[in-house]
Order: sequence, then C-alpha cells, then structure tokens
Amino acid sequence: MKNLWITLFITVLAVQSGVAVFNPPDQFWRHVQHNDKYYEWDSGKGKATDKLYDCFRKRKHVEEQDDLPVLKHKFGSPPDIPKSYHSFNKWHACRDVLRDDSVDEGSCDASWAMIPASMLSDRLCIESNGSFTTRLSPEDLLACCSECATQQNGSGGGVVQKVFQFWMEQGIVSGGPYNKSEGCMPYSKSSFVDQKSSKCELRCTNPKFRTSYKRDKHFGSLSYRLPNDELQIQFEIIKHGPVVAEITVYEDLLYYTWGTYEHVVGEKIGTEVVKIVGWDSRESVTAQTDNDRVNYWTVVTSWGDEWGRDGVFDIVRGTNQCGIESKVRAGRRFPWLDKDEYLEIRAPPSPRSAERRSLLVAPIWFIIMPVINSVVLI
Repeated sequence: MKNLWITLFITVLAVQSGVAVFNPPDQFWRHVQHNDKYYEWDSGKGKATDKLYDCFRKRKHVEEQDDLPVLKHKFGSPPDIPKSYHSFNKWHACRDVLRDDSVDEGSCDASWAMIPASMLSDRLCIESNGSFTTRLSPEDLLACCSECATQQNGSGGGVVQKVFQFWMEQGIVSGGPYNKSEGCMPYSKSSFVDQKSSKCELRCTNPKFRTSYKRDKHFGSLSYRLPNDELQIQFEIIKHGPVVAEITVYEDLLYYTWGTYEHVVGEKIGTEVVKIVGWDSRESVTAQTDNDRVNYWTVVTSWGDEWGRDGVFDIVRGTNQCGIESKVRAGRRFPWLDKDEYLEIRAPPSPRSAERRSLLVAPIWFIIMPVINSVVLI
C-alpha cells in the first residue's frame, strides 16, 4: 500500500511538472508484440527505437504558444479532393526536392529546425516553378536562431513559430544534409554526431561555396497556421505544397515499422514536428468486413532511414490522431493571398490563463498531500 501511494505521488508530481513518464522499454516492447495483431500497423524494435527513447528522456518539454494568423480557404461547394495524393506527383519540376529522403537529424533533437527547413525548401521550389531547388539550412537555425532554441544548445529542442519569424526577418541560408558539401551551411558533424549545434559565426561553413553568408539568405513574407480541419489541410497541400504539423508522441510510435499508425498503448512522452506530404487509404486489417478502409496522412519525420519506412510513416487521418490536425503551419515566399483565401488574426493568449490552470490544480494538492504524508510516515 505504501509503495502504491509513493508511485501515485511520483506520477502526479510528473504530470504537475510536465515531465514525461516512461515505461521500461523491454517490458513495453513485449506488451506491444503481444497486442500488435489488433493494430492497423506493424511493430519492430531497432537502433532507432533506443535512440529516440534517449532523445525524449533528455528533452526539455516546453508548451509552445501560437499566435500565428489562421489561413482559411473559402469553398463555394465542396472541392474535388483526390482519394490518393502525394506532392511530388503534382510538381514534376520539384520532384528531386519533394522526394528528398535525407531529413535525418542524427543524434540532435532538431525536428523543430529540420522539418520547417525542409517544408520551406519544398515551397520555395513550388513558388518558383522549379527554378529554385536549393535546400534551406537547418544548421543555420540551430546555430543562429537563439530565440528558437529552448536550451542554450539548439540540439535540445526549439520553437517552430520562432523559426518562421527568423525566416521572415533574418532569412535562412542554403545547406544540405550531413556529409554532403551542399550550400552555405550543411548539417554539421557537431549536430549530427555530437548532439551540439555549431557556433553562429555568420559565415558559410562550406569552403566550396562561393557566395557569402549574407548574400545567400533566403526570406519569406507570410507564415500562418491552418484550422483543425481535414479538408482545409488537404486543399492547402494541393494548392501550395507540404505543411508542417506537430504531433503528440506516445511510446508505441517508437516501434512503428509499417501500416497506418494510431495510438494504442503507452505513455505520452513528448511532441514532435513532422511534415505532411500527402494522403491515401488502405484496407483495414482489424475490421469485420473487407470493404472497411482506413484513411491516413503520409508523414515525413526527421528520424532517419532506420525508423519506419525510411523515416516516413502513415497516421490515421480525419480524427486529429495524436493532435496532427490541430497544429498545422506553413509559410510562403510572397505575401499575397489567392482570391479564395483569407486570414483570421488570432489574439495572443492571456497570461492569466496559466494562472487559472494553476489555481485549478492547486486544490488537488491539499487533498493528496496529507494522505501521502500519513502513509509515508506509517
């Protein structure tokens, strides 16, 4: 009984402080194996699983405020949305950029920088009709966007909204993946291997690149979020290209190998930034009839080719699975909107909202603490 109360105390304390609670990986893996016949997805455990566990344990979890304007598409009638769609099938001139599978953060906790840089590279190519095929540098964000990082080291997590502000105000230079001499600031060994972003020296780190850091800056003029609406997100992707989303990560996702993911078991261990590039559906493996299908988004992570399908996975679409449809963001090089688009300016959240949440939680401690004290003293 005493151990039960102590466990309860630790769990409540973790929830109160925002610290993730982890199951023992080996025990949890056996539980996933035992139950995966009831899933729409297959599971496996590899090197990437252990690496991701370690990453989420070290991460400083910060609740991100979001006051970006909301962009909405106006529909006179329901638009014709294809049942199956992938971005690279539409913009042929940008296929090499859109099909790039080199989004690999290595040992760094850098999805907040890598995924927006990848998405903005896609969109700059699309807006230029294929004439701009340069990849923007996540290393520039890790090293030089000090306001983006949640810790002194950019490899310890960051804030996506600040990335868009940096892109519009200071610009992002070019830079390819680790171990490739592409662009002004390629992804560094320091970030990929040593879990520590390089220093910001306002110069190109690639000696083969002949343009200066200042002249290589690429700017945007518009950033926004989309409504929590499947149709709005699909229409945005069709018209303008991939989008960035933020998902809640549960332990079972770390064991995904193939299929349509939906959370089944395990604790919430953090959030992750991903890129939605398309959608489709497939026959359900758990349904009673052969006609049942599961709709899904096709999603790119920054976890490298040792996880999932070379860093890509499918997740249930249309039900806000893991919050994937509730925090979708995008940006454009040019500021103008199409005639069927408009922006809703969001009022920033009141600082008193956090105080109210604290006031709601505080009375719980007056009930729990005396009970815990009495049990521990027995």
